[in-house]
Amino acid sequence: MKCKLEKVILNYKVKGKGKPILMLNGYATDMNTLIGCMEPIFKDISGWKRIYIDHPGVGETKIKSDSFSYKDMI
Repeated sequence: MKCKLEKVILNYKVKGKGKPILMLNGYATDMNTLIGCMEPIFKDISGWKRIYIDHPGVGETKIKSDSFSYKDMI
């Protein structure tokens, strides 16, 4: 799924239903690495909606501007 913001087209996936958990990957991996690690844990657990995000510069999230910085994300 995509969410268009001012300077970013944010790529994300939602899995499950219930109380939301924002799943943020680290370093240089995209959300698919985190999905592969976390989804087996939730296989037999219900009541949680997992929201996986590719942060700017990783995976399919696209930055629209050359002048994008950390301050633009907050």
